[in-house]
Amino acid sequence: GALEPLRALLAEGDPSVRAYAALGLGRALDRRSLPRLEGLLREDRSPVVQAAAAYALGQMGTAAQAPRLVLALRSGGLVSRAAAGALGRLGAREGRDSATSGALARALFDPDPELREAAASALRGGVEADSFPMPTGDALAYVTARVGVEGSGPAALAPLREALVAAAREGLHGPLERVLAALDVLTPPSADAPIALGPLTRGHLAWDEPFAAEAARELAALGEALTPDLVRASEHVEPAVRARAGALLVHFDGPATAGVRRLLTDDAEQVVRQALEGLRASHAEDPALVQAVAGLAADHPRWSVRLRAVEALGRLGRGAEVLVGVLDADPYAFVREAAARALGELGQGREALERASADPEPRVREAAAAALRR
Repeated sequence: GALEPLRALLAEGDPSVRAYAALGLGRALDRRSLPRLEGLLREDRSPVVQAAAAYALGQMGTAAQAPRLVLALRSGGLVSRAAAGALGRLGAREGRDSATSGALARALFDPDPELREAAASALRGGVEADSFPMPTGDALAYVTARVGVEGSGPAALAPLREALVAAAREGLHGPLERVLAALDVLTPPSADAPIALGPLTRGHLAWDEPFAAEAARELAALGEALTPDLVRASEHVEPAVRARAGALLVHFDGPATAGVRRLLTDDAEQVVRQALEGLRASHAEDPALVQAVAGLAADHPRWSVRLRAVEALGRLGRGAEVLVGVLDADPYAFVREAAARALGELGQGREALERASADPEPRVREAAAAALRR
């Protein structure tokens, strides 16, 4: 038929020609080419050709092509992104089985940020860019533009819960690169949420209902399910992992609190600082934790840790006696200033604040005066 010359181009020596032919056959919905396109995705030596084949399979394939595309998610780079986009389009058209959901969830926790974006768009029902300008020049830029995906709306997280928890656990218990990637995905962009799913839940606070409420429930359930895994991550040999795990643990109660208490005694300063910065009012109900923070405020050899411990006591609403001692005697003005502010928040330590009105540092005097006016 009319498409036979285009099919013949799949065997051309020039990778750009093969790539353009694959895209054209996908655009034409030539299902007779599906076996050859699967072969190109599996065996072609050019990543551009493989990506074009993945795109074409997403355009016109069926559930029968999903396993090959799932395997291609592991190829890396452009091919993986194209496979994610193809699975997104295929799923939107034909539905998505648990194996595909699991594979895309794992891709969401991949160290490659671009693949994470593509996987999130696929899970959100994203579709590839649908414009087809006239091909010009080398196929790499053209194919890269074609396989880009855009999320088409909020994600329905409840059906993905099992796959997302499993993928997050796999990342948190993997090699260092994957542990850090998993923590990156789970860390929310702001304090408005305790945990996140990277690009999959980006902007979820502004989603329409019922998606926003579902996202809040599912993220809370995710955090609860992953608490034991985050506690284990907080014991990792790498300080950066312990610090980032601690930053997540402070948002949860129960077993998480014991993990936070341990992090306050960590040998790495960055780990202790991160734990202190995340403490919130609900931690005030743990006397052992409050005592640990007070000890850091009074005695830690690094002023930056004492500063954060003092600030934490202010948020906890505890430790006035320690704060008075810090305000009177700490050698660093930044720490004394923080102690004055914290005492103001607690509404205590008036005599110490009056003494601080004669502090040699203006910033301390100003903080004490502001606290006395509260």
